[in-house]
Amino acid sequence: MNKFPYKLSLDYRKLQELLDEGFKIVCVFDGKICIGSRKDERYIFSIEGLCYYDFPSNCANMTFAKTIEKHKVKFILPSKIANIFNIHFKVKIHSKEEQKKIVTLLREAGFYEFKNEFRNPNKAYGITVGRASFTVIYFEDVFSDSLNSELSMEEVLKIRFK
Repeated sequence: MNKFPYKLSLDYRKLQELLDEGFKIVCVFDGKICIGSRKDERYIFSIEGLCYYDFPSNCANMTFAKTIEKHKVKFILPSKIANIFNIHFKVKIHSKEEQKKIVTLLREAGFYEFKNEFRNPNKAYGITVGRASFTVIYFEDVFSDSLNSELSMEEVLKIRFK
């Protein structure tokens, strides 16, 4: 008997919600492993970056659930615990206290801090996070140029790392 270390779901409302929120979800579609995502007004299921199946978000005359069920789609429910190697974001800092909270949270979660050579000891602008490391950013233009999604302070403090 094969045991999977994760749970496969048939909760198509949850799948649609996750796709609509911009998540990429690992799915089993017609027995093939693929990545489900939403781009503009289409749901796309791709294998190795190539489109395997896609359909409009309004699903013509069918509901999302009926369309997906027809293809026997199962998907891996995302974990509520973040994997520090696969998490990327940036967060704006407004005070020394906020900086200390975020830095402490990230260090306790196991992130490595890359020391910024171009420090301004008076004012940090934000923090960028990616691939189990983080850097305190001291310049607005450097922070703005980061391609990571920006999270609010509250969103970052709600992330469960362990």
